[in-house]
Amino acid sequence: MDSLKKLFEPKTIALVGVSKDPNKMSHWLIRNVAEVGFQGSVYPISPSGGEILKYKTYPSLSALPEPVDLVLVSVASKSVKDVIEEASKNKAGTAVILSSGFGEINDEAGKALEKEILRIARETSMRIMGPNCLGIYNAHKNLNGTYFAIKPAFKGNISVVSQSGAYGGVLVNEMNARGIGLGKFASIGNQMDIRHQEVIEYLGDDEETKVIGLFVEGIKDGPQFLSVIKRVSKIKPIVIFKGGRTTVGLRAAASHTGSMAGDFAIAQSAFKQAGALVAHTTEDFFDYLFALALNHHRLPKDDKLAIMTISGGPCVTASDYCEEIGLVVPQLSDTTREKIRKYIPFFAADSNPVDMTVGTPPENLGPCVDVVLADPDISGAISINWGWDVREFAQAFVDAASKHGKPILAFVSENPTVQKIFHENGILNLPAPERASRAYWGLVEYKKIRERKEIEKKFNSMPSKRLDGLITGDTSILDEHLSKEILKDYGIPVCKEVVVNSIAELATKAREIGYPVVLKVLSNNILHKTEKGGVLLNVREESELINGAAELKRRFPDNISFLIQEYVSPGIEIILGAKRDNTFGFGPVIAFGLGGVFTEVLKDVSLRVSPLSWSDALEMIREIKGYPLLRGYRGKPSVDEDMLAEVILRVSELAMLNDRILEMDINPLILNGPDIKAVDALIVLGEAVRTKDPLKKG
Repeated sequence: MDSLKKLFEPKTIALVGVSKDPNKMSHWLIRNVAEVGFQGSVYPISPSGGEILKYKTYPSLSALPEPVDLVLVSVASKSVKDVIEEASKNKAGTAVILSSGFGEINDEAGKALEKEILRIARETSMRIMGPNCLGIYNAHKNLNGTYFAIKPAFKGNISVVSQSGAYGGVLVNEMNARGIGLGKFASIGNQMDIRHQEVIEYLGDDEETKVIGLFVEGIKDGPQFLSVIKRVSKIKPIVIFKGGRTTVGLRAAASHTGSMAGDFAIAQSAFKQAGALVAHTTEDFFDYLFALALNHHRLPKDDKLAIMTISGGPCVTASDYCEEIGLVVPQLSDTTREKIRKYIPFFAADSNPVDMTVGTPPENLGPCVDVVLADPDISGAISINWGWDVREFAQAFVDAASKHGKPILAFVSENPTVQKIFHENGILNLPAPERASRAYWGLVEYKKIRERKEIEKKFNSMPSKRLDGLITGDTSILDEHLSKEILKDYGIPVCKEVVVNSIAELATKAREIGYPVVLKVLSNNILHKTEKGGVLLNVREESELINGAAELKRRFPDNISFLIQEYVSPGIEIILGAKRDNTFGFGPVIAFGLGGVFTEVLKDVSLRVSPLSWSDALEMIREIKGYPLLRGYRGKPSVDEDMLAEVILRVSELAMLNDRILEMDINPLILNGPDIKAVDALIVLGEAVRTKDPLKKG
């Protein structure tokens, strides 16, 4: 990371393309360097000579008295190559290309220019950030090499990596307004050379950084990105907010899994699996970062918290929202409630939420809050106050947070004194009770991330030879029977079935299977047979079978075969599948959720990137909304979660070991208590794409 040290901690800077005109952005760059008080040498490059601000100019990089650590490049794109070539020859350590007009405009000439610039830089191992970015910032080294007029009044512990320069500006303004302060900021633009993951590794080792924020649009080398997130998130929280939610332009998918596992959903799930805290809105992104920055040293031990207030309405809102998002507002112990009653009026609420009311004498607020935070079943608190601007209220929470080492977040409004004390003592005040609750959830979630231990389980299975020679073109769709034979090779339980090529054979084969049976058309050209009327369920006798086959032959007159299956009793229908992700290069993505004919209506699925751990598989099962159905509902038996997790892992293994599998569906996988059987399946093959293990350790 020595090259990135020169980027974030340069001792010498050259600025190419700066202007003396204060109205031009290229002047803002040198103005910002000057105004924050950078302590190293600054060399503006200007053919017109003279001085810019207080700095002597030089006609070229070659004319400088020494090699520089950092070159800030703000010239037209057509001139950037010459600048980088000169910087490389003069042994510059790093360069930030702020100019636009490269690969981001989807222009072949711009992409070719990026490649040529990178080739030149690599000849001397010079590193480049950008192009199409807004610069580099380090408050702790008084460095502002950006277009933003950021003054490091608060040298904070949050560092942010962003592809969107504008988002960086919004974040900086918000942080300064809250007095939290930005530590470091890297606008990485097109990631021509330096990518997210390299900056994350640098920040992971940086003692001044306690929390890392990422605004992500695109990812280069997805497996490496996830691997770095996985390592660094164990020592520092990483909050990710990704742009690009829409599915416009996605390839039409043959499988249900392919249609549900869009790029955005895959990215969100992969980030979470790797250990990042995923923000879904701008508010979440800011609130998670700020809450973690102020409480990274006092994370809650579990999800149980107290809500304390003198304002009933917002307190109820916070309690309701906490329950919705999975936080627990437990009843206080009898001992704690008995102690509280000494300090609050008889009409106040001593349960949880604790509504002290404005009837509590101010001198009693401190002891009351202390009693609640001392309770071993309470891991932190949300403080709510609307309109009672009493110093003792604020000091009560400040003292309790310090004494007990537990996090406290707040929703306080119309109380300048209370707000000022909270601000000065590191208690985050948010503008709505829901936001305070959500930010507290972020603290709990990161604690789980940091303490998560993966459990690995291995199974004996033989790679299937059936896939050999099955590619006949760009893609090949395997019929249901062949798809299930491949599943069976990997130890995935499938229903008993037999292929029948003529109506004359049906009766004999059905007797071998045993009535009742299911009759299906079998063709790799007929997908999603239930929707198209190609399935007859619960066929109980020969005449029904023969008549049904004749009707299917009438509906599907082209060359088809029949599939006779055992009839599996109705149970919980699950979809389990895989899709090879080529957008980010993550490789096989596994999907699990409620299945059957309602798969794409409910869209209740969890996603993970292969390979999966045993912990991943169990989490996939337990995080779907339909999980209570699996635990036993209205007297029905619970499913065998361990057996189901094993099936999920075997699907992951099948997808990992066969890189020609583009998509795969088991839909439905029917669960009847401890019994699990795949009754329909689809595998889509294509050209092999070798993928790295995206979550490989180390």
